[in-house]
Amino acid sequence: MFQYGKADALTDNLVYKDGKYQLSTRAGGLIQAAGGAVEIIGGAVSCGTGIGCAVGAVMATQGIDNLYIGSNILESGKPIKTMGAQGLEALGVPPEYSEITYAAIGLGGSVTTVLTSPKTGKTVTVLVDKGSRITRSFSEGKNAPHVTVDSKSPIGTKIDKSVVVTNREFLPDGVVKTFRDRKYETVITQEPITVFRKFGGTDKQAKLDGGYATTERNVGRNDTAVYKKWSTSRFEAEIEIPQDTKLNIGIVGKQPPSSDTPKYRGGGDQILLPRDYPMDWVKSIRDGKTGKVYTYEEFKVAFPDQVTNKR
Repeated sequence: MFQYGKADALTDNLVYKDGKYQLSTRAGGLIQAAGGAVEIIGGAVSCGTGIGCAVGAVMATQGIDNLYIGSNILESGKPIKTMGAQGLEALGVPPEYSEITYAAIGLGGSVTTVLTSPKTGKTVTVLVDKGSRITRSFSEGKNAPHVTVDSKSPIGTKIDKSVVVTNREFLPDGVVKTFRDRKYETVITQEPITVFRKFGGTDKQAKLDGGYATTERNVGRNDTAVYKKWSTSRFEAEIEIPQDTKLNIGIVGKQPPSSDTPKYRGGGDQILLPRDYPMDWVKSIRDGKTGKVYTYEEFKVAFPDQVTNKR
């Protein structure tokens, strides 16, 4: 027969106390906070040695994150993820691997981690280079192609923080030269993004389903560098682009592109929408002449000739 002795009673008491007061969780928080303090000191020391301030800054930043989160865990007794781990999850790292990947980044230098989520089957490769630049590639299965994206988007548009850069798509020269200095990036949206598109005119002028948009409402012709012969700009559509959509973005170039005294200087954000994007992205359309706002369904009835040039 099973004998319940003093050792069993002590074990049960410890388990009870741990469950009631989250002792092991709080102890983990204490260790994490202490480790964060050590990382902060180590980062400061590294900046004054041959290791360099770049690595030291990464170490210190991660230390601050661990110190803050560890202190909160110690106080609350509840597991909390670091900001770094949450950021990696936003980049596509499976949640069950985000903390260990974040810890690997703290080692400094170049770190490459290949992870496969047992829950989704999704494979993610995370690379952290010596400049702390984080890139990832992912696939939906073993035989699916990988798509590479970058955590930084140094483009200069107002949606930079809402996208990550991926492999640059080839665009026709006529499109490329509409971007300032012919510079553009192919990106993937990380959250829904609202853009605006002006259009209007005869058969040869811009229609609702065209590809160019910008990030602000009612931007002037000088900023978008749109000739009157291209569009009357009477109408403006508000378009919501879903998360995980591939776009090409940059800054509007001058018109004419090669002129030293251009008619339009450009400078607005230029968002090139996917070809044949669905019309349910269109949330509303404002008539600049009357001020009336239409839904897409209302607009295509009122102005059927302004929806598309395609026949």
